[in-house]
Amino acid sequence: MRWNDRADWIWSENSAHEAIIDLDQFSAAQAIFTGAKRAKVRRERTKHTYLLSGLVYCAECGRRMQGSWNHDRPYYRCKFPAEYAVAKSVHPKTVYVREESLTPAIDNWLAELFDDNHINETCAALEAATGPDLADQNRQTTARKKLKECDDKLTKYRQALEAGTDPAIVGEWIEEVTLARKGAEIALRPTTTKGLLTSAEIKHLVRQLKGIVATLANAEPEDRKAVYSELSLTVVYHNDGRMQVSAGPDACTNECVRGVFLSCCQEAIGRISWRVAS
Repeated sequence: MRWNDRADWIWSENSAHEAIIDLDQFSAAQAIFTGAKRAKVRRERTKHTYLLSGLVYCAECGRRMQGSWNHDRPYYRCKFPAEYAVAKSVHPKTVYVREESLTPAIDNWLAELFDDNHINETCAALEAATGPDLADQNRQTTARKKLKECDDKLTKYRQALEAGTDPAIVGEWIEEVTLARKGAEIALRPTTTKGLLTSAEIKHLVRQLKGIVATLANAEPEDRKAVYSELSLTVVYHNDGRMQVSAGPDACTNECVRGVFLSCCQEAIGRISWRVAS
């Protein structure tokens, strides 16, 4: 029930019963009551940094795991059955893992990719990834097939013309195929693309990355998160404590982190799996 506004109250001129307190006492009590009301305090939400935000996936259902801050620590969880009423036999009720159980092994693996024993393999993988654009190759292959089809049709139309077919009809056929052939020729023209990195340039960039990943554990959280994101890490976590981590394939963004360009490959530069304590 909601009270009417005080201005809309109807006051009786005659008292219905003897007043318990007089009007002055009532007004004084109302003034005290109004002054005692506290203004609502708006609490600012504390911003927590999740180093692997958006990068951790549940192996049971393939969904991204949600960040959850408990006991001053970041966790990742998947509550797929609770949200979609899935049977526990299909998916555990909750898949839960601490972030600090994942990051040390990831940092060690990344450091291993760029150490002296593996840096040449990493550079070779990056160099192989800067090869010809497959989409462009497929486009040119399709265009060449189209050119051959058009040439075959033009040959047949000329033969039909020599055999006495109405020149007006054959002329329309030839005009149509000629336009199609022109389109195929345009598709075969070289497109303007970014120059491919040389072996020396790739090795220089990799050595820059080497210095970054070697100090990941002591880096600022936001910088550390940026490195994981730039390397396009994907972490697939299993409820039994196993996880697979891969780097790539979309890690070529040239975003600057602490003044160093992270120019990686268009292909996966590595993949590893191990067991962690949840």
